[in-house]
Amino acid sequence: MTSLEYILNYSQYITLPSLLVSLSIFLLIVFKSRSIKTFQSQISIFVIIWIIGEIANTLQENRWLFVSQNLQDLGLQIHVVSMIFFSIMLWLRFSYFRNSQHRLVDKFD
Repeated sequence: MTSLEYILNYSQYITLPSLLVSLSIFLLIVFKSRSIKTFQSQISIFVIIWIIGEIANTLQENRWLFVSQNLQDLGLQIHVVSMIFFSIMLWLRFSYFRNSQHRLVDKFD
């Protein structure tokens, strides 16, 4: 067995625990922020949704999660949800900033 095959076989067993550790870290960040309005908590929620999609994808690849034929791409669908959340979050933050008439500091008068 070559070293690349060894690494690929070993990565199957380390991916899920590392995803669960990262999920717990970002959940902790969301609970410590105490406000959903902060950018830190919103980005953390985006990453949490993304990690859940990766967990679903990993479980399907390792055949630990059996889903119907209609939900075969469940992980990818969760990734799409995270991207939609991210886009809406950025759009709302930008529109709030633009409507509040704040000026950027990079103007040198």
